[in-house]
Amino acid sequence: MLENIRPIQRIYYRGHVIEATVPAICYTIFGTRPLRAEVGCVGSSGKAMQWIDGQLANSRPAGFSAWDNSLADQRSLVGRSG
Repeated sequence: MLENIRPIQRIYYRGHVIEATVPAICYTIFGTRPLRAEVGCVGSSGKAMQWIDGQLANSRPAGFSAWDNSLADQRSLVGRSG
């Protein structure tokens, strides 16, 4: 009976785990460490990766442009004397 059990396929992507619960039907997404709580379920591994990318994009407070602008402001103040 155990020979019919297939190993669970796991994909590690951007700190998350995508588990093929029922391959080609249901892929479960687990969050980051240390909890690894279930955060979603989608129909394909590609959609799971897109979902993770979307969640990460929404969670970032500011893009690199804000960081670059703050560095430019600091550089302009370096050579000035008070």
